[in-house]
Amino acid sequence: KDNASGGDCYLIGNWDWATKTCTLTTDVYETIQIDSDYITLDGNGHAVTGTAPLPIGCGIYLSPWRTGVIIENLNMKNSSYGIFFYGSSNTVLKNSTIEKNESGIYLLSSNDNTLTGNNISNNSVGINLISSSNNILTTNIISTNYYGISLYASRSNSLTGNTASNNYYGICFSYNSNYNILTGNTVSNNSRGIYFF
Repeated sequence: KDNASGGDCYLIGNWDWATKTCTLTTDVYETIQIDSDYITLDGNGHAVTGTAPLPIGCGIYLSPWRTGVIIENLNMKNSSYGIFFYGSSNTVLKNSTIEKNESGIYLLSSNDNTLTGNNISNNSVGINLISSSNNILTTNIISTNYYGISLYASRSNSLTGNTASNNYYGICFSYNSNYNILTGNTVSNNSRGIYFF
């Protein structure tokens, strides 16, 4: 939270109020909830394993309608939802490892966000976009998930330079997922590479 102590940041890391950055100094075994706009959460290479506040089993939860948040350098694992965006915009998730979750990265009604340079593996769904538009997914490595990238009722997203391998569905589009752009992706060794339903 954007206040003098960064909310509870001081319990798990260092808070820099000038840059609104919480830098983790330890692994975390509970949900981290971000309640203010323009916050940076720097995982500093630490792991976050979520527990069960609402919504159940989130590792990182952005409270509704957050904007301008940056999440980086995390190892997010063993949660129902690794990172949960709800109504989020202009948020960046980068350079993180997302593994062994039900949904690794879950965007619901979230537009104009960027997911870049993440390593996403061994989830049921690696990246799950639902009713989310104008997002940029670039240079992510997505492997050994059931769905690598799944888009449902999600329009005008840009997928560029991602690698999807050894998933059941590499990239899957379903129900009113129109006007999306795929450029320069590598899709290999999936049961279904790029699937339109």
